[in-house]
Amino acid sequence: MRRHTLDGIRATRAMRRVLLVLLTDAANLGGFTITKAAGVGAGSTYVCLDRLEERAWVTGEFADGPYPRRRFYRLTPAGWKYSHQLLGLIPSEVRRG
Repeated sequence: MRRHTLDGIRATRAMRRVLLVLLTDAANLGGFTITKAAGVGAGSTYVCLDRLEERAWVTGEFADGPYPRRRFYRLTPAGWKYSHQLLGLIPSEVRRG
């Protein structure tokens, strides 16, 4: 049976899609990139990212460079584990680098 809430994170449609994008572990996952790849609205994406960051499932770091500064998101080890559990996925045997 798939869990619908884990560590205070609800598995809404938007949250599931954002987590699936983050699980790709692609480089340079900014809010705009996540929004487009997940196919959800920008407002929903940033609400999801804020909730995930509050629970320490993701970290957001600003890239060095000129204005406008861009923020890139990455799953933490706990976020990696919990995302798989929340989505009912079997974690890959390949470890993140």
